[in-house]
Amino acid sequence: MSGLLEDCRRLFATDCLYTLFDCERSCSHTELKRAFYKKSLKYHPDRHDHQEKSEATERFQVLSAAFRILSDKETRSVYDKTGIVGESFSEKSFKDWVDYWTLIFPKVTAEAIIDFADKYHGSKEERNDLIELYKKHKGDMDAIMDSMILAEATDEDRIRKLIEELIAENVLEPLDAFVNEPPKKRANRLKRALKEANDCAKEKKKKSKKDASTDSLLLALQANQQRRLAQSENVLDQLTEKYCKPQNKRKTSKK
Repeated sequence: MSGLLEDCRRLFATDCLYTLFDCERSCSHTELKRAFYKKSLKYHPDRHDHQEKSEATERFQVLSAAFRILSDKETRSVYDKTGIVGESFSEKSFKDWVDYWTLIFPKVTAEAIIDFADKYHGSKEERNDLIELYKKHKGDMDAIMDSMILAEATDEDRIRKLIEELIAENVLEPLDAFVNEPPKKRANRLKRALKEANDCAKEKKKKSKKDASTDSLLLALQANQQRRLAQSENVLDQLTEKYCKPQNKRKTSKK
């Protein structure tokens, strides 16, 4: 049975619990709770298709266990002084952690999450997150879009414009991966996002109407995501038509 810190290294490439939430060691409980909320939404298994669900479940469990340690004054103090975590999170089931998440955020509804996304989009917080991700991923839009919380394919034009503004303000460097990204790469990214949305819709149909409230909550968010991605189909068609058509073989002239 693996320990929490070992799984932190395996899944997040760090053994620092604060780094999991992109928080400083001096962060307040409120800051930590908000960071946990954002991260747990990103990795909640019900927001991922079947292929990614297993790893997403592990990540969600690790985040929940880490937050539980840091949200308690005594266990946080022990961790800060020694770097040791006492409880093995592996002893708890996924349902235990879902129940724990629901206990922390009892009033969260699908509408509340969508409202949170609307307020986050275009905020100073999103701007700061984007600056950090752009630097971390060296301008790679595949990695940036995958890492941004609650970011959908329909947000890409807005995010790209924000990056361009930050470059114009000399806040960010015009890295080659961003400035010279091949249009075909962007078309493929949108195509993958649309496929993921369709996969989520199929998973939703398999769900029983008697699912737990947390499952229904995340499924409602998925439904909203799919509706927005559906609006991108025309864009995908245009990009695919322009950049993803198979090249015609050259005709050889008969002599």
